[in-house]
Amino acid sequence: MSGKRFVPDDSEPECPYRKYVCCEKRSALEGPRTTTGKPTSDATCGFRSRKRTFPWMVIVYREELDDPTNQLFYQCGASLIAPNVALTVAHCVLDKPKERLVIRAGEWRLETEHQNRRVAQLITRKASTVHSLANDVALIVLSEPFQLTETIQPICLPPKGTSFDRSDCFTVGWDRMLVCNGFAMLVKRTWGEQAVVPHDVCPHVLPPVRPVQPFLCASGVITQDVCPRNSTGFPLVCPIPGSPHHYHQAGIVAMPNGCDDSGAPGIFVQVAHYRDWINQQLVLVVRNCEYQAVKTEPIVHEWVVGR
Repeated sequence: MSGKRFVPDDSEPECPYRKYVCCEKRSALEGPRTTTGKPTSDATCGFRSRKRTFPWMVIVYREELDDPTNQLFYQCGASLIAPNVALTVAHCVLDKPKERLVIRAGEWRLETEHQNRRVAQLITRKASTVHSLANDVALIVLSEPFQLTETIQPICLPPKGTSFDRSDCFTVGWDRMLVCNGFAMLVKRTWGEQAVVPHDVCPHVLPPVRPVQPFLCASGVITQDVCPRNSTGFPLVCPIPGSPHHYHQAGIVAMPNGCDDSGAPGIFVQVAHYRDWINQQLVLVVRNCEYQAVKTEPIVHEWVVGR
C-alpha cells in the first residue's frame, strides 16, 4: 500500500472522515522499501534515505522575528497522520507561536521538491509543559492539506492497547552532521538493533531523571555514523505482527539516546496510549472546517539547521 489511499472492497466501509486517509483494519503501512520491493540495505553514512522510502516524515521549522535573512530554522521532526494533521511531541511546539512555524513534507534530500504549509492550530493535552514528558503529545493542524504524492503520505497508528516488545523497530532522523553525497534524511542502522525494551525492564535502565508514564524506551547500537542529533519528534516505527514489511507508529522520539557509549535508551511517547485522544481531536478538526479557509502566500526561505 505504501501509505496510499485505501480503496475499500464491498466488505469495507467508506472512510467516514472527509480529507482523511483510512487505513486497512490491520493498520498497515509499507515500510522502508526500494522501488524493487526489497528493504533498503545498502548503506553508507548511516542508512541512506531514498525517495518514497519515508513519505510520512515532516519537518517543523520556525521563523525568527529578529532574523533579517528570512531563513527557516530547524525546530523538530513530526509524522504526517492525515493530509492536514501532523503528530509530534508537545515540548517541541508549546512555547512557539503557531504563526512562526512552517511544516515541510516531501523533503528527502536537500533542495528537492517539497511542500510547505502554515499552521492553523496547535492541539496539546492539558498539563503539557516544555519541561515534562507528561502528556508530551501534540497535533499540528495545517492551514491547508498537503497534496499527497509518492513522497508525501500519512502513516498509520496502532490500535489502543497495542504492546511493543520487539527488536526490529527503527527510527528515522534528520542530522546535518550526516549529509552524505547530498542525502540528509538518514535512518539509523537499526534493523535488529533498535529494540523496544520490555516495559518492566525499562525503568531499571533509565537515568535518575525519569519520564512520567506511559512511555516506551528503546536502545540500539549507537555510533557516530548513525547518531540522530535532530530526531526529536520523529516516529519510532515497528512492524505489524503477522504482516511482514508493514509498519505503524509505535512512538514519538521524546528524549533521543545520546551519541556516546553510555548505553542509555531513548525515550518515546507511547502512541497507542493516546489513540483515543488523537481520534477525538481528529473528529473535531473535521467538524471545524474554518481552518480550510486560511490561505497563505507562497513560503520562500533558505534552509538552516539550528543556530
